[in-house]
Amino acid sequence: MKITHQTIKEETQYLKSVLDSGDIEIPSLGSCLWPGIGIFLWLLIWPAVASNLLNTKADGGYLAMGFGGFLGLLLMFLLVNIRSLYLSLPKEFRDSSLVIKLLVRKAKIYIVIFIAINFLSGFILNAEAFTGLLYFAITIISGMLLSFMFNADIGRYRLSAFTSVLELLKSRKQGGE
Repeated sequence: MKITHQTIKEETQYLKSVLDSGDIEIPSLGSCLWPGIGIFLWLLIWPAVASNLLNTKADGGYLAMGFGGFLGLLLMFLLVNIRSLYLSLPKEFRDSSLVIKLLVRKAKIYIVIFIAINFLSGFILNAEAFTGLLYFAITIISGMLLSFMFNADIGRYRLSAFTSVLELLKSRKQGGE
């Protein structure tokens, strides 16, 4: 998908006109929550399954499960915020915008990579020589590296104008101008 500066500029102007018209839908809490709850449950339950916590007493599994639940809760709040901004955009704009399609596609790719790494680290957790601390380290390091890579990847498109419009949307949702 080829994105040019002109495409970004045109879509930003269109989005600004939509925002000025007040045609912003407030999404339901449920539609914003479900991806975050999915990530939360995955990070909470997968370490228990991977460490055979249900069949044996595995202290590393408890540590990994506790950490996964905490990280999942943080990610859930982040995803709820991002998804509420996304769903606030008019559906026609979300469906037609090349920039939004690009952001969604890239976000999905990075999330799938994170889940795959987390899935594989669960098998490391299952090995007797490793503890929940290694699972914790792999999850944190992979999450940080992927977030840095995502920011660098998206930063290439110089989306500052688009970001400022989204910030304007966010401030309007919170009652500001």
